[in-house]
Amino acid sequence: MDAALGELYALIENGIKPNSAATAKKHLVDRTTLYKWFQGLTVGRDTALEARRNLSQEQEEELVSNYLVGYGV
Repeated sequence: MDAALGELYALIENGIKPNSAATAKKHLVDRTTLYKWFQGLTVGRDTALEARRNLSQEQEEELVSNYLVGYGV
């Protein structure tokens, strides 16, 4: 998938209109999946989970730290 996405981005950089169906066939990946990743409609699991969190990792660590300090731990 990464190679296929890289090829599509390289085509754009060279001023060539990318053909996601042909690129997907060449790299043996699903054309719909490749198109969605290329358009930014699909993101990785880690990115999706981070977007659904109420607090960032840093905020969560600070909150826990303050909580523990408040209880003298």
